[in-house]
Amino acid sequence: AIPEYEKAAGKRHARAMGRLAVVLAHGNAVKRDIDRARRMALAAASEIKRLARLGDADAQELLGTMHLAGLGADMDFEEARAGWTKAAEKGNASAMAMMGNSHRYAVIWGGVKPDYKEAVRWYRLAAEQGNASGRANLADFIRCPEVEVAALCDVDPREITGAMELLRKGQRPTENVRPEADFRRVMDRKDIDAVLIATPDHWHGK
Repeated sequence: AIPEYEKAAGKRHARAMGRLAVVLAHGNAVKRDIDRARRMALAAASEIKRLARLGDADAQELLGTMHLAGLGADMDFEEARAGWTKAAEKGNASAMAMMGNSHRYAVIWGGVKPDYKEAVRWYRLAAEQGNASGRANLADFIRCPEVEVAALCDVDPREITGAMELLRKGQRPTENVRPEADFRRVMDRKDIDAVLIATPDHWHGK
């Protein structure tokens, strides 16, 4: 996507300039160039803010990220989260993934207590929208020491066996993980804070 961003940014396309500024600031797939990132973000900021005020979800998500990085906007965690929330409510999958990050990394980004339950919820929503980042974060999340896997549920016992093996490979305890074939038994448990659901597309409405 970098060549496309460069091409569009050369034509003064505000959103492409904003995206490229974020990439340059973080050094993702390109050499880090914070000075160019700041110049590009400042040049694009007014148009991105205008689009965000008009309710453009992509601009709202981008503006949130610019606030987080302090690119073309004040560095402000709450403003960043506000932008992502507005975009996520419109179904923007990238914003959903960023909302997950905002709860997971809250103490680093905003100096507030993290909420891992909310992080899981937003990552799951992002994954359901087909967001690769959401899927990756969701897979990574089960390796967090704060998360304890309490149950695995599948009608196919081979899937349970495979999932147990993944937990062992990740050096996660399995002795208290309860296997179930009926998801209702999992939902009825009072000691479970969050349930991650992964089903084939044709079962999503079930």
